[in-house]
Amino acid sequence: MRNRQKAEIQLRSLLNESEKSLPAFVRRAGDNLGSEQLSVEQISKLLKTQEFLIRRLARIFYPSTENVQD
Repeated sequence: MRNRQKAEIQLRSLLNESEKSLPAFVRRAGDNLGSEQLSVEQISKLLKTQEFLIRRLARIFYPSTENVQD
């Protein structure tokens, strides 16, 4: 199985799980985010994930945003 396929499976499982079951590092990172705007690269480093996952999540949660800022 390719890394991208594994990441897709992980993304689907994260979207279907409750917030309590998210890994602790994701919850901590979310608690530390302020109102400042972060780039996709900064967010992916903060959450220790791949940038394309962050872009896909942004498109899911913010469908009116045509271009996600890099």
